[in-house]
Amino acid sequence: NTDFLKSERKRINDVAGWMQIFKRVPNRASLDEVRYYVVPIKIKASWLTYRPEGEYICKGLSALRNCPIHPVIAFFPSTKKLTDYSLVRINSSKKIILLRSHTKSTIGEYAIIVEDWDELDGSEIYVDVPFERGIISKMLMETTNVEKSLAESIGAPLISSPFVLGGVGGISLASILDDPDSSQGLNIALQIMLPPEYRSFSPPKSGTSGRYMEMRDGISIHVAERILTGRNYVSSVEGSSFSVMEPEKRNRADFRGEYSILGAMIKSSSTKMGQLYKEMLHKFFESEVSIPNLSEQVDADGVVNLINSVDEDSWLQIVSMRQKTPILSISEREEEHYRRKLKRDIDAVLCERMPEPFRNIVAEIKVKDCMENLKREAKSLSRAEGKEKVDVYLLRHARNNFLDRFWQLEEDEMFRDIKYDAKAEWNKIRSFNVESFLIEVNGATIEELYRGVDKTVFKDIDALKGLLKSLQRKNLVIKDAKNRYIWV
Repeated sequence: NTDFLKSERKRINDVAGWMQIFKRVPNRASLDEVRYYVVPIKIKASWLTYRPEGEYICKGLSALRNCPIHPVIAFFPSTKKLTDYSLVRINSSKKIILLRSHTKSTIGEYAIIVEDWDELDGSEIYVDVPFERGIISKMLMETTNVEKSLAESIGAPLISSPFVLGGVGGISLASILDDPDSSQGLNIALQIMLPPEYRSFSPPKSGTSGRYMEMRDGISIHVAERILTGRNYVSSVEGSSFSVMEPEKRNRADFRGEYSILGAMIKSSSTKMGQLYKEMLHKFFESEVSIPNLSEQVDADGVVNLINSVDEDSWLQIVSMRQKTPILSISEREEEHYRRKLKRDIDAVLCERMPEPFRNIVAEIKVKDCMENLKREAKSLSRAEGKEKVDVYLLRHARNNFLDRFWQLEEDEMFRDIKYDAKAEWNKIRSFNVESFLIEVNGATIEELYRGVDKTVFKDIDALKGLLKSLQRKNLVIKDAKNRYIWV
């Protein structure tokens, strides 16, 4: 792929241009900005005759982390954390010359003292590429023959959604597949569509081990294909139960960046299959994208076609899309309009599957998460279309994709006789009941709260007290000086 090679070559050529100037300027001269990979170095003490003032650490620099191109010795201030194999932008530095102490030679080794530098995200190397609208969904449609809405759904975790302070970033995909082979094949195909800096799959061990390469007698740098996780990460997990998603959800909640999840739940046996589909019904609204039976949509030939079609273009396009941080341009009235629509959608599926007393409150719980998921999915669509804002059109587009997946669930014969077990979410129902009341009245005593909550979910005031203690431990509820409970 010429775009990718030009992008990589441009960075190497920039270093080469800097290197030419570096060799020509005199000792102690100030140097221009340059980008390098930081790598470990082995250097004999005889070379360290020059000691810069202050605390410094000695490192190697290379234009590539896995190959010694335009290597340089660098002294970094030890006051700032430095990570091996990271890409750094050296904003200011000075040239120095190192001479070996036990030789009479006046020919030394050039080095630099770094004065100011910043660590960069590894994907910074993928720059200056022409954007192609909808390229990821087009690739999926052409290779796997899926419909456009499903292609956009599968591609959403790759394109991702921006991180929001106080929330999460990325897109989570949960799907059911027939067997481990189809699951692993699809996960591999989707992972290789990503640049290596975003993947959860590690390079071969031979590459990550690397080796020391000699720059000069007594000076060697260690180069290796060691890829650091930056602000973008796409995890792949698979198992016979939705429980495999839980650790990834926690990781995502703690990640200060875009953390997407490709979750594959595999049909392991006929006895467990019913339970797996029951889990899908309960978990359907928790992930931004849930696909009931992905194996019926993407077969083995489609996976092979997808793998064969992947080249560096997809990496460049995904990085380019992720540079955009589309903002929501939707009024409160419009958001509430879609919230009501989503609640009707959810109620339509739940109405045949659970008792009336719980249906409304479960729908309220689900629509809260579902609305946030819809916004993130709309932001992913906005990136795919090269737009800066999420408007009503994109929110409608995201809901239509959601409905396509939703009705796949409703029409799948495996789900027809499955009932929604409200008691499986008993604590969520009770917590939501307390949250709704406390927010509405802006705080209440235990007696006022007990009078206001739904008695079908609290058998007595002691049950309410027990839940409040749990909510206080989680810092969701606090008690003020007047013994009134406040939802945080």
